[in-house]
Amino acid sequence: MRSLGAFYIPHFKLFFSVTITSCFGPRFCKDALLPSAPLAEEIYFRRVLYGWLRRFGPAVAVICSTLVYVAAHPNLVPIPIKQFIGGLVFAIFFEIEKNLMVPILVHGLDNALLFSLSLLT
Repeated sequence: MRSLGAFYIPHFKLFFSVTITSCFGPRFCKDALLPSAPLAEEIYFRRVLYGWLRRFGPAVAVICSTLVYVAAHPNLVPIPIKQFIGGLVFAIFFEIEKNLMVPILVHGLDNALLFSLSLLT
């Protein structure tokens, strides 16, 4: 059994861990992260962080939560455009809809699309 990682949210005392028992390799293992990563990240970045920052106005909340989201996603490229755009989109959808399921679903679709594209390369 191999653990792929964990995500801890202190405010909610939630712990997400992904463990698999397959031997398909790391490329296939990314698929196991698709359901839990958007859920955990959106609870933290939208419900907790964005919710707290919202008292300073929606623009401040969108920009600041996006910057923290980008910082939490280390990337090999110098300018993480994909993470910045994703963070903006997820925060704006949350601001418009006031429903956490919207950014969770959009984030999950984004991850699924990127995973599918990685299979082609």
